[in-house]
Amino acid sequence: MSIFEKMLADKRWLYRPWLPFLKAVEGDAFSRYELLPPASDLACGDGTFAISTCDRKINVGLDLDMESLVRANGKYHSIIQTDATRLPFKEKTFQTIISSCAVEHIPNLKYLLLEIYEVLKPGGKFIFSVPSVNFGDMLLKTRLLRALGLEKQADEYVKDKNCRSVHIHLYELKEWEAILTSCNFKLLSHEYCLSNKVMLLWSLMTSFVFKLFFLPFRIVRDYDIKPSDNLLRVILKKLFEGIIARENNKKLLSGGYLILVVTRE
Repeated sequence: MSIFEKMLADKRWLYRPWLPFLKAVEGDAFSRYELLPPASDLACGDGTFAISTCDRKINVGLDLDMESLVRANGKYHSIIQTDATRLPFKEKTFQTIISSCAVEHIPNLKYLLLEIYEVLKPGGKFIFSVPSVNFGDMLLKTRLLRALGLEKQADEYVKDKNCRSVHIHLYELKEWEAILTSCNFKLLSHEYCLSNKVMLLWSLMTSFVFKLFFLPFRIVRDYDIKPSDNLLRVILKKLFEGIIARENNKKLLSGGYLILVVTRE
């Protein structure tokens, strides 16, 4: 079963398909990394991404939001409510720590990275994704504005989009490497994911046009009509699963997300 199909099994995401679409592409990239135990998922949310992406349960799911952790119950061996900058673990606890698009939202970046360094074993890896500096420029509306010669409006839209998305930390690769080195990490590898095509499709799926097409399904979603749920799954898989599969293993020179793998030596 594909990552996209696993995520669509959760009705909460079935009726917000733009998120499983994006996360399935990101998940394909994450799934190529070996997560040696003990492992933790930092800012795990409801756990759907990890349980859909990893071949086995991660040891610990960590998040500040209790409502999300309640939904994550059973998707990890244990779940802990905690502030990411004050992790309740002994030094050198984890062999692997992952985090999917959370680091960019946390204000105290240096405190966060030093805290992760402390609880990571020597030789252990921190694998995390963040939006790249190209994220806003790859969106459909930005491209339309630039195509019309409205550069100022395009720049303002990018700035507003990143602000509304609470993207506090948006850096070039060299800047990320300098920040990570200052916190004693060594950058092992990086890769971009979410190609131009994926970002354009995701933008379209979050647009009014798509949501208008999607409205009949949204109307019936709370009535627990299983044939409607199943029909929607079939349609979404037919529309997007092939695209996601073709994006897998693509080597991108740029992308909407940047995945960084660092180690504590």
